[in-house]
Amino acid sequence: MPARWAVLGGTVAHGFTHLDLDIRVMIARLPRDAPAPKGTFWWPLDRLSEQALPTLTKKICAHAQGRRAGGRRAR
Repeated sequence: MPARWAVLGGTVAHGFTHLDLDIRVMIARLPRDAPAPKGTFWWPLDRLSEQALPTLTKKICAHAQGRRAGGRRAR
């Protein structure tokens, strides 16, 4: 079953020293038993903080989960 992608409302803003990004995030829901794409793995959302992720990736994950980076709920 192919994933059905949807664009989330809002954007994730992130600044680098030489440019600013505004990122639109897309999500897809898959069955729990869906295999991970080759060369990747699934990680439980409630343990995501255990991964060493770049700040931008943390912001994108928080946005996809309806939160702001740092644990606050997104508006």
